[in-house]
Amino acid sequence: WEENYRFAMLLNDRLEQRCPGISRGIDIRSERFNQHVSNKAILLEIGSHGNTMEESLASSKIFAEVLADIVKELSVAE
Repeated sequence: WEENYRFAMLLNDRLEQRCPGISRGIDIRSERFNQHVSNKAILLEIGSHGNTMEESLASSKIFAEVLADIVKELSVAE
């Protein structure tokens, strides 16, 4: 869980750097959602009842770009 948490923090920090206010933060819960099965596993929710489809799609694009950057960095580092 600690490695997954570090990865989630890295991702959240980068998202906030790129687009302040995009994230509602990391919700630590006792349920596992199969995140214990692999390293760097996260559960992601994009949008809610308070968002439009356009907002959710824009957020998902930003998330995908940030995630791709992190994956590239981690691939080079390993």
